[in-house]
Amino acid sequence: MKKFIYLALLMPMLAMGANVTVKFAPNGGKTSSSKMTYVVGRTYGRLPSASRSGYTFTGWYTAKSGGAKVTTGTSASKGVKKLYAHWSKNSSTGRISRAKARTMYQYYMSLARSQQLHVQAAYQNYLNALRRGNPGAIARAYLVYRKAVSLYNTYLNLAQKYLRLM
Repeated sequence: MKKFIYLALLMPMLAMGANVTVKFAPNGGKTSSSKMTYVVGRTYGRLPSASRSGYTFTGWYTAKSGGAKVTTGTSASKGVKKLYAHWSKNSSTGRISRAKARTMYQYYMSLARSQQLHVQAAYQNYLNALRRGNPGAIARAYLVYRKAVSLYNTYLNLAQKYLRLM
């Protein structure tokens, strides 16, 4: 099972299949990355964060207005070359409701719990690579582990942000 998880984490980096570079249009806001490359047929797995003063980020979509929502679980396709940030205007007080804060907290905590499994698997694979002594495998495993931890921490930080708003 651990080898399967390791392969699931590492395969997008090692896949020799067709890649598609997707540009991210902030649509009035700012993004953590303007473009990313994905393997066609595999899930996006990771999407950039977005922010805009006075607005709440509602997700990435295939059109500037409307379109289909794209999530980390959506499979990348050759047809999607650009994703657009969608926003909902915050209330005039600039605060979100407790119900919205609770929903967002629960969402980011579920992502963090899911990511925790990836962190554990990546760490175990890193230890296994160290035992085998292959420098290339060690470097790749460490990179996967660092990325998994970084994403886990991002989810936890976002969950804590919404917890303070409840």
